[in-house]
Amino acid sequence: MKLELTTEWPLERVAAYGPQITAAMKKLIAKFPEDATLQSMTADMMNGHVQLWLMLDDADDFKGIVLTDVRSIEATGHKSVRIVGLAGIDGVELCPHIETIEQWAWEQGAQDVLPVGRLGWKKPLSKLGYRVDRIVYRKDRPQ
Repeated sequence: MKLELTTEWPLERVAAYGPQITAAMKKLIAKFPEDATLQSMTADMMNGHVQLWLMLDDADDFKGIVLTDVRSIEATGHKSVRIVGLAGIDGVELCPHIETIEQWAWEQGAQDVLPVGRLGWKKPLSKLGYRVDRIVYRKDRPQ
């Protein structure tokens, strides 16, 4: 398996995976409906706010998507690359390939890589040198 950043791909190459990308995005939306729509995710990719990575097998068959974004804090100059979405594959399947994202992050001048995910990522990511830094709590407004 390999992880490919699609930012520099011609539109035709990305479009060849269009149905699979859309299905993976719909899975993310179904899990987190308050975070995005198909239109907002597509717009974020098209305007460069989010980078689309494809997980492909050795025959270039689609296995899943990974979404990253680059976050810069102007006041401090700190730059992070966040892994903000994953669908079609399990986080454990991504872990052996996360160094591809790390290398790209360092080339972008990022000081760190921040996977945003569920607790199930803790064990495989800790084997790669990651640690839990923050926990997000959520309380929904009563209906």
